[in-house]
Amino acid sequence: TLLDSILILHMQLVLRFANRFFLPL
Repeated sequence: TLLDSILILHMQLVLRFANRFFLPL
């Protein structure tokens, strides 16, 4: 459904920011 696709996109953005902030540590 549309909500599922939005959730997937949101999780991809969250993971991308998490990698940017947590990997340098």
